[in-house]
Amino acid sequence: MEQLDDLFRQRDELTADQSEGALFNAQHKMLAKFLKNERKQEKFDKDVFMKLVAKVVVKSRDDITFVFSDGTEIKARGQKITK
Repeated sequence: MEQLDDLFRQRDELTADQSEGALFNAQHKMLAKFLKNERKQEKFDKDVFMKLVAKVVVKSRDDITFVFSDGTEIKARGQKITK
């Protein structure tokens, strides 16, 4: 009985993992399609930013990472800000 319970638990975990993977892939494809079709923005659009970016991780002035809703992470690149 314990082995059967363990097998059912493993099956449930695998099913959950597959569902999360499929959801991630679908979200990634939707985001990529949106970005491909989106016109270049002339000014900052808060609503678009809030929908696309889940969080911004700032470790230092020169180490900033944008984490998108689909889990994609992009490090900001640019010139150093000096005073």
